[in-house]
Amino acid sequence: MLTEFERMKDTLQHQIFKSQLSVENLEDEISNKDINLSPIFKSIKGLEKAAIKIDSQRKVCLEYSLNNQNSIMVLVLNIQT
Repeated sequence: MLTEFERMKDTLQHQIFKSQLSVENLEDEISNKDINLSPIFKSIKGLEKAAIKIDSQRKVCLEYSLNNQNSIMVLVLNIQT
């Protein structure tokens, strides 16, 4: 079962992919005009990098949290015995 964060991440990845496709389609439509779309592509790439970094940090925080929970459980068990 997906967590709320994982659903949000999947949705964000889907939106980034759709944005890239939309800009690529737009690029095809305006290829004969003097319009530069590279800033939009750069922004989408930046958003993608940020999403990957956030996911990586979330995983580190989750692992840290789980490790601390395990440490607390060991402490509690040691105290009880």
